[in-house]
Amino acid sequence: MKEYEIKTMQKDIKELINKGAAPKLTIPTPPKPKPIKKKQPIKKKQPIKKKPSKKYGPYRILGKVFSKQVVSSVIFIAIILLIAGGVYYWWNYLRAPEKTEPEIPTPLIEVDETNIIKIKQGEESDLVEKLRQVFLYEPEKGVLKRVLVKKETPEEYYFISFEEFFEIMRLNIPVDIVNNLDTKYTLFIYLQGGGNMFGFVVEVGASEDLEDHLKAWEKTMVEDLKPIFLDHKLEEPATEEFQDNTYKDVNIRYLNFSDPSLTLDYAVVGEYLIVTTSKESIYGVIDRIVEEEVTYEDCGSSDSCFSDYVKTCTLAKATITEIQDDVELIYQETIEGFDNNDCILTLVYTKSPVSGFIGKEMTCRVPKDNLDNFKDYLQGEKMKQSCEGPLFDFIIQMGAE
Repeated sequence: MKEYEIKTMQKDIKELINKGAAPKLTIPTPPKPKPIKKKQPIKKKQPIKKKPSKKYGPYRILGKVFSKQVVSSVIFIAIILLIAGGVYYWWNYLRAPEKTEPEIPTPLIEVDETNIIKIKQGEESDLVEKLRQVFLYEPEKGVLKRVLVKKETPEEYYFISFEEFFEIMRLNIPVDIVNNLDTKYTLFIYLQGGGNMFGFVVEVGASEDLEDHLKAWEKTMVEDLKPIFLDHKLEEPATEEFQDNTYKDVNIRYLNFSDPSLTLDYAVVGEYLIVTTSKESIYGVIDRIVEEEVTYEDCGSSDSCFSDYVKTCTLAKATITEIQDDVELIYQETIEGFDNNDCILTLVYTKSPVSGFIGKEMTCRVPKDNLDNFKDYLQGEKMKQSCEGPLFDFIIQMGAE
């Protein structure tokens, strides 16, 4: 049995060498080992810091830590306070204040019309020209027109005082007289035949020396008050000194000029000093101050006496007492005189079982032709046509026919 030889690679190589055919082998040089790097020590992981929340982030102020919410609130409040402070400063110091209209003062005398002249602070000299414009106004003769001067300042509107008026108009009034003047006054323009006349009424205090001070002022009064004549040209006075006049028991001092329509008149009536630029205008003012005394014939309690005066519509009065069904009635009757062709009678109850009667007045008109039988005339439908007033209305409400 043939034995098999086991070949190996080493035997094959030897055979090849022996035959001269063995290839040269190059043994590769092993690569140089890379230098071993030293391992860096593993750092411990730092905890990740969370970014502070926008809402709750910390702020350090003066060494103290505050959350953003607190700081935001403080800033918001500071802004609000700053805005509020700005509004307050503007409102009280920079804002033009809202101006209210002043209350119109009550005139010292009865006036027919009121004209308000407006001037501004710094433009007071315009007053003279504006007075001239009012001066040219042509009302019905005998009309007394009041003039008020309203001044506007940056802060307010107000009606100027009498002192400010004569300062603007450059009037010169002696100190002794100024010290007797009150704050209440009325400027007016009065229309008469010779044109419009200017004047004033001013309240004065009680003074025993006022009359003497006024007479002492007469020496310079024309020159001192010259501006109130406005467009009227003044010539030499007709007399050297003031003269005396009396109207309705009021003493008047006056000075005439060559123009018969012009005078300088003044008078003290009660608590008022009147100064005008014509005789007619001072009469017109006195008429409005002095009430003529009216005298009534007193019939007492006599109804027949009263009836007799009714026949001629003579001013008279009576207090009549009547007993009706054991009930006492008391009323006052008065004859007020004629209004055109009608005689005016009034009646007022002072005592009555019907409380609605007391204190109420009734006025009746009786034609002149019916005065002899006025009581019969004031019955039924004629009474409804002729009478009026609270008492009459109450009687009708109660069903009187």
